[in-house]
Amino acid sequence: MVHQGLAKAQSKLGNMFGSGRGVAHNDNEAARWYKKAADQGFAEAQCNLGLHYVAGRGVTHSHEEAARWLRKAAEQGVAEAQSYLGIMYWDGLGVKPNDVEAAKWLKKAAEQGHARAQCNLGAFFGEGRGVAQSNKEALRWY
Repeated sequence: MVHQGLAKAQSKLGNMFGSGRGVAHNDNEAARWYKKAADQGFAEAQCNLGLHYVAGRGVTHSHEEAARWLRKAAEQGVAEAQSYLGIMYWDGLGVKPNDVEAAKWLKKAAEQGHARAQCNLGAFFGEGRGVAQSNKEALRWY
């Protein structure tokens, strides 16, 4: 199936190489399979490829490439990608720092139950970064 271009199978193979399940751990192979699936628009693979670019695992470290792939996955509703993209806007990694954009992406992930995004969104409300300061909202998200 992976050689027939089935994106989900390619992504799962990337997971196996990335974790060393059933095969020797190989970040290069993981990134290669994620890229094949990501190029077909498979959101999970786009997220994983973006995370590989963040860490420089199997690919050359690049916050710009990470942000590009994470955005593709985030726009398809992947909470992990939304959370990371929010952090990238928060810290200005691969994108221009923008608290409003950071809060937007963190909120999307937080609303899906992503714990790290909920905590970070709480901090944004507590500090009034990109959103109106609100201790009530900060408490809600914490």
